[in-house]
Amino acid sequence: MISNVNDFISLFSIILIVILIVVIFMRALIKHRISKQIQEEIDYYKEW
Repeated sequence: MISNVNDFISLFSIILIVILIVVIFMRALIKHRISKQIQEEIDYYKEW
């Protein structure tokens, strides 16, 4: 019983870490794309 609970806890923690890494990566990617898009709009309006 204890080993099963221990396996479940370790599996849950590994899944949680993977989800956190994916979320952090996606947030960084989205922030980068937003800042890139804002910079492109600034450059576009500077040409006018």
